[in-house]
Amino acid sequence: MQNQENVNQMAHSRPIRFRVWDTEYKEMCLVDKLQFMFEDDNKISASVFSDLKVGEEGTGEYTGEYIRDIFPEHLVLMQFTGLLDKNGKEIYEGDILGDDTEGWSYDFVEWSDIWCGWATHYWFGSKELAENADGLEVVGNIYENPELLAK
Repeated sequence: MQNQENVNQMAHSRPIRFRVWDTEYKEMCLVDKLQFMFEDDNKISASVFSDLKVGEEGTGEYTGEYIRDIFPEHLVLMQFTGLLDKNGKEIYEGDILGDDTEGWSYDFVEWSDIWCGWATHYWFGSKELAENADGLEVVGNIYENPELLAK
């Protein structure tokens, strides 16, 4: 039943949210505002503004408004899928989802042209995320926990 609620919620009013992986500082930040600026030497920088920083356990801790300037080559932008896992946690592009129905298996989330939507990808294929999200659990992401995909 939650599957249908997730699909209905996505179809009607999906909130648009992003998070950023900073490859230089190896830190994940939730984003309220991303501002790109041209520098004097024709370089582009991005300022990240957020009220929350993702903690190690996935809980947010208050950090204030301005996070830091990040050069675009150090910035990986990931979008919220509009879906929640079985525990009610938001699922973002790049998340690793665990399935414990037949022993733990791990898939990662990305946009799929085949499904024309968000999908989980695993070693032999992909599944449409909207149909499976309520049975999966966010256990990490591809930047902070790549070792989970090796299992």
